[in-house]
Amino acid sequence: MARPAHALEAAAAPSSAPSGPVPDPLRDGMLRYLAFTSDLGEAFKLLISRRLYLGSYAVVALYGAVDTADKGRRAHARALAAQQARQAPSAVPLPAAAAAAVAAASTAAAACASCLPGAPPASLYRAHAASISEQPGYPVAVPVAAAVLDTALWHSAASLAIPGVLINRTVWAVRHLVARPAAAARLHPRAAALLPPAAGLALIPLVVHHIDEGVTEWMDAHLRPHLPREAQPESSTHHAAH
Repeated sequence: MARPAHALEAAAAPSSAPSGPVPDPLRDGMLRYLAFTSDLGEAFKLLISRRLYLGSYAVVALYGAVDTADKGRRAHARALAAQQARQAPSAVPLPAAAAAAVAAASTAAAACASCLPGAPPASLYRAHAASISEQPGYPVAVPVAAAVLDTALWHSAASLAIPGVLINRTVWAVRHLVARPAAAARLHPRAAALLPPAAGLALIPLVVHHIDEGVTEWMDAHLRPHLPREAQPESSTHHAAH
């Protein structure tokens, strides 16, 4: 259950390239349906072995881990591109006369400042200005770690915890309803055995999209505004399936 998209990657592409999100096979392709495995395991929990039930969660956990690693890789690429853009020299150099005027003004300002009583040497002003202009920003590892955290939290809530608990409790409730004497007297034993899994299965297409959207909106409002731009999902609207 998830899906982000790609702003800086599209911005870094040549202007002749088509605009729009970069294709994400883990979020937009057939691999996306792997996130339904644990929902099916919960729905059919009463009819399958414990090994198959736990295996359904293992499949979703592996899918989430692969998607988390992929989003970390994408954030690393965006962070590197942003870092290189910050460190790149200006594409429009100042005219020679303007550059000379700026240099002369800087020298005069430093000389005047050094004449003040108790002022630091002029070299300190120049060194401080150079250190500010050459600041590289936060390390590349910061947006990578933030993207990994964002994707892991999204999958933990939207792909595993919330739908798993919801379907599990639905199956449990229907199972107890059909076990009541009044219902048991009217239902065929086979129907009573199939109704709980059928209820859990029917719930999947009704709730999973809403769970995805709810988790995405909550994270967009409370978590993602605090992440580095390179770590944020490239398009929150991509979280709308599962």
